[in-house]
Amino acid sequence: MHNLLSHNQLAGWKQSVLRLEKTLDRTVEEADVINDYYECLIETKEYKRAEKTLKKEISKTNNNLDLRLQLAGFYADRGDDSKANKVYEGLMSNNTNSPSQCIALFNSFITLSMLNEAKRVLDLGKKKFKSYPFNFQEADLYAQQQEKSKMIESY
Repeated sequence: MHNLLSHNQLAGWKQSVLRLEKTLDRTVEEADVINDYYECLIETKEYKRAEKTLKKEISKTNNNLDLRLQLAGFYADRGDDSKANKVYEGLMSNNTNSPSQCIALFNSFITLSMLNEAKRVLDLGKKKFKSYPFNFQEADLYAQQQEKSKMIESY
């Protein structure tokens, strides 16, 4: 029964890939379906196509932060830490040119529970933009680390 269920699920994922490919070809705003398409490619173990899809979308969307984080996660999930780290380092150097960019990257890392990376962004932001306090972000980081006294001090 389990093999039959798995076979049926795989067939369903493959049908979804085909249906979404047709949608992508006709859709002006591909972002609406790209995540579904990507997930179907992952479920059907079409990793090269999934990687190619993310890279294509990144180039089309002017290096979208969320897509770049998704690409880094894709590499990390496949055990390719060197590629994942290269993407993360690119994010650190290209997405910390203003306090608002630092905050957006920080928040993305917090959402992904990547606290060490979030701390690196916060430290880099504090160093580059000495006049911007980053108090709320620091407090958020301490809250995630369950360090309540440091969280309160940050405010």
